[in-house]
Amino acid sequence: MPSREVFQYIAEKSGEKIAEFFLCRWCGEEYPVFHKEQVFLQKQGFSVSDLCFDCRLRSMFLWRNERKLYWRKSDKSGKKILSMFHPEYTGKVYDYDEWDREEGFGHMGKPVDGDVLTSYYELLQEIPKSGTDIFRSNENIWYCNRAGYLKNAYYSFACFQDNEDIYFSYVSTGSKDIYNSSNTYGSQLVAESVQVFDSYGVFFSDEIVNSKYIWFSYDMRDCEECIFCHNQVGKKYMIQNTQYPKEQYESMKAELQKQMSTSTGRKELEKRYELLKQQSIKKALNHINAEKAYGDGLQDSKDVIYGFGLQWSETTINSHMGFPWPAKDVYSSYGFWEIERMYHSMGCGPVTNGYFLINAEVTNDAYYSQKTKNCNHVVFCFGLQNQDYSILNMQYSKEEYARQLSQIREDLQAKGLWGKMLDPKYAPFPLNDTNISEEFPVEKVIYVDTLDSGTASFSELSGRIVSENPQGKGKVYVLEPEKFISQAVWDLWGSEQIPVTWRTREKEVDIPEGVEIIPASDIPNMLNPKDTDILSKAIMCEKTGRAYRVIKKELDFYAAHSIALPRIHPDVRISERRERIPKIWLYLVNCSHCHEKIISVYSWSHEERIYCQKCYDATVY
Repeated sequence: MPSREVFQYIAEKSGEKIAEFFLCRWCGEEYPVFHKEQVFLQKQGFSVSDLCFDCRLRSMFLWRNERKLYWRKSDKSGKKILSMFHPEYTGKVYDYDEWDREEGFGHMGKPVDGDVLTSYYELLQEIPKSGTDIFRSNENIWYCNRAGYLKNAYYSFACFQDNEDIYFSYVSTGSKDIYNSSNTYGSQLVAESVQVFDSYGVFFSDEIVNSKYIWFSYDMRDCEECIFCHNQVGKKYMIQNTQYPKEQYESMKAELQKQMSTSTGRKELEKRYELLKQQSIKKALNHINAEKAYGDGLQDSKDVIYGFGLQWSETTINSHMGFPWPAKDVYSSYGFWEIERMYHSMGCGPVTNGYFLINAEVTNDAYYSQKTKNCNHVVFCFGLQNQDYSILNMQYSKEEYARQLSQIREDLQAKGLWGKMLDPKYAPFPLNDTNISEEFPVEKVIYVDTLDSGTASFSELSGRIVSENPQGKGKVYVLEPEKFISQAVWDLWGSEQIPVTWRTREKEVDIPEGVEIIPASDIPNMLNPKDTDILSKAIMCEKTGRAYRVIKKELDFYAAHSIALPRIHPDVRISERRERIPKIWLYLVNCSHCHEKIISVYSWSHEERIYCQKCYDATVY
């Protein structure tokens, strides 16, 4: 969580008053409540969250698994299906098409009788789940999740809106021929790159906008045919920010491609590129047409406080990943489109007046509901479709619904639970299967071998540390390390420890039984696309030892562009690309050029050159 000084600076510059600072129940960090958010919550009778901005996101991510898939049997047909839910999950799981054909689960509604929260958790367990979050109009996709309008894809995730030929990639909209890349928008022919917008032919590059044929370059706009360049606008035939005649440039590019064709040469070029990025100017905040905006990756947005990856958003606080549809009055939410008034919700749209929703589609005036579609006036519902005025999936008259909702709100307010997040112990995914592992890694994972004196107490001394991350926060104590899915305790050093589950080992879904596994060092430097022997084998990742596959489309593409094949597992590739994109965090630094105090998505160090918008424009343009 950013420091108090960061938010005080934002309040001063934006004119948005901070009502009060609180301490987070989970992590103990200090966090602000802005007056605007306080007024928004009061209208719904919600109290201020006792979780900081980051822990609100953690609490939602406990319910979101984008990339970890398993094989299990459908509880509908008995056939083998891919599933976000591990084989030991005790709830019913259907194939997506089987689940969608049910057209909602109103017939499984429960009467409001006693504790509504207990009834809701029972409903979540009883109603079948869709194995994957695969949405409309997909064709020929393999080992993908959270996808819609996607054609020809393999091992790719969070891809929506008219994508085609997407392989080993993460987050893509309106793109084609994308290989081992993340966050590509309206682009084509992209490999090993991140944050690419409206571009063509981009390789091993970051932050590329409206450009063509770019290699190993950072922060390029309106450029063409550039190699090892950075912070350029409207340039062509450049290498290391130096202009060359076309013939000389083409000759030097050919030499580069020769080097790219060997694994050793590729690694050397990647290291060279990392050094180039360290020497590049970093724009403190990456915005396009953003006004009163404090976050990163904001486009055509205004009045944003602590927002990341938003498009067409207005009046948002602590909200991230908004797709290019209008969104207004959004607070503590993630992954949304076409929104008006929403709080603590994730994966939703279009929605008007949505509070504590997960994966709600065309849902309005709704509270504490998940996987609803074409519903209005619903509370504590799951998997409901085309049904209004419903509580626990049971439909009421408009008048009776209003009476019941009023009573539920009154009862939960009296218990201090109205406006609080769902109990994390009911989240269906192991913590390390969720988005938390990527966005908020833990500092230590400790396998507890014995509990002290037969009690539930534990410490580092009673177990063994199996992983460490100096940049992480908190610890996970795995209580049953002999099990595939173990009970665990997540301690973020606040006043409460969080009960979770933890997956203790990997299972690969795309590796056939009995397949030959070869070390990555056995892959030839350059493979002829006609030599398909490697397609029948699995490769051992040189970093993790996990097995992965090469597919025909990938082989053809890398051969066509004289690029040595990757030698690490696709999950590692995605995680490493995530490190190339600024995290959800803000810092108070001084501009490296004019020394004025500014908000930045980058932390300052002696090696970094972080420029305010004014100095960046004067230098680059």
